[in-house]
Amino acid sequence: MWEEAKKAIRDAFASKRPPYKIYIDLFSEKQDIKTLMDTFLCHKRALLAELPENNHTEEQQINLIFGLLHSRIRARIHTENINTFDELLKNARKIEESHLEERSSKREGDQ
Repeated sequence: MWEEAKKAIRDAFASKRPPYKIYIDLFSEKQDIKTLMDTFLCHKRALLAELPENNHTEEQQINLIFGLLHSRIRARIHTENINTFDELLKNARKIEESHLEERSSKREGDQ
């Protein structure tokens, strides 16, 4: 019953774009310095959700997105330690917070 309901919702509201177009959108934009991980990851996961069901495991999805992350995040996260999007997001948030603190400290030192 639940599976039928999910399928009905997906059929009614899911994108009907072919997968190759979704992949083009997925890989067309990397994370820039201004885009927070929450926003970036939400956008990329929404694109992945448009693909046919069970197309990629969560680990594969993480690997697809990892190369698109800003270099300051990629340099400090090792994918072998990340198994879920929650872990990726949690680690990336720590890096972003650290980066913001460093920038704030530098500004205070300049004054």
